Amino acid sequence: MSAEGEAIRSNDYRKDTTVKAPSTRPTAVLGLDVGKSSHWACLIDRDGEVLASAPVRNREAELDALFASAPAGTLVVVDQFRNIGSLAVRRARAAGLGVAHLPGLAASRAAGLFAGEAKTDERDAAVIARTALGVPDSLSGVPGWIGNTYLDDSGRDSPASLNSTGDM
Repeated sequence: MSAEGEAIRSNDYRKDTTVKAPSTRPTAVLGLDVGKSSHWACLIDRDGEVLASAPVRNREAELDALFASAPAGTLVVVDQFRNIGSLAVRRARAAGLGVAHLPGLAASRAAGLFAGEAKTDERDAAVIARTALGVPDSLSGVPGWIGNTYLDDSGRDSPASLNSTGDM
């Protein structure tokens, strides 16, 4: 048995698989199918139960309300983090939530694993959330500023943020 929060490594020598113990997974995942004027949000808990699924306008106040209603420890996963998704990313970070990106190719391939074939915003948001929960290795970091620290796309401190004068 693994201690709580410890990674569990596969004993199968043919696979290089590490599965996170349940306590290390986020409390919930909020998948956002990003759109120009509105997004579709699907919130699922760590057991995969849908807690909420609804559209939210791409407005600061509405995004703040959405993120404030999410449980502590929620991971927000977006399909687009530049341009039309940047406000959602900034507001999620301001609310103290973790943010990740599910690249388009991964989302497209994952969509084939779920029931249904219709391409709807609601289904896309659910695919994003469920894929983030079940296959966390498919996620990438979202670059951007958190306070005075710049995170590169791996979610780690960028060398430029280590010294505010720009000297290395």
